[in-house]
Amino acid sequence: MTNKTWMADQRLHQIDPHKLEFLQKLVFEMQDLSDQDKLPFLMALATSTKKHPVNFSKEEIELLISVLKEYSNEEEMQKMNKVLAMFQM
Repeated sequence: MTNKTWMADQRLHQIDPHKLEFLQKLVFEMQDLSDQDKLPFLMALATSTKKHPVNFSKEEIELLISVLKEYSNEEEMQKMNKVLAMFQM
């Protein structure tokens, strides 16, 4: 899921576009970076959150997960489920 199709889903219209863009960068753009480039990328992203804090409500998180699952392929779904399982422990 490298494109931004999921971000245009109508169910996400009530979520701040800045939050969606942050998520796009954090999850999807970072996966294309080399290990060497990931730390500078994360540092720049962290700096940007000082100017524009990004916090997701529980409802926003649940909605995002639901939408992302619909736009994910099988491999992405497996990865997502592993990450979600870690947070439920």
